[in-house]
Amino acid sequence: FRRYRTNSKYSLPPGIELDAAEHQANLGDWTVELTPTEFRLLTCLALNSVRLVPYAELAIAAWGKEEISPGELKFYISRLKEKLAYGSDSDFDLLNGRGIGYRFILRNEC
Repeated sequence: FRRYRTNSKYSLPPGIELDAAEHQANLGDWTVELTPTEFRLLTCLALNSVRLVPYAELAIAAWGKEEISPGELKFYISRLKEKLAYGSDSDFDLLNGRGIGYRFILRNEC
């Protein structure tokens, strides 16, 4: 389980910066406010954007345990997708690897 320092900013894939102190994602020219759980999920996904992150790994990053209800993870991922959407102008998305996990992507990677 990886803990993130609360005063840290992370530079990740191009166009995204995560601010742990404020629980914010700076996505290009706009800022998205996140709950602590959403922030932990997005941090895990963005830091691992080159691969599909398994459900259990996301659960550990967000809640500190492997086993959570599938509905709970799906709920938070759905909220993150909404917040990342910023209309049709968003360059960011979360892809579902059915039965495996999720991956953070830049739309121009597709």
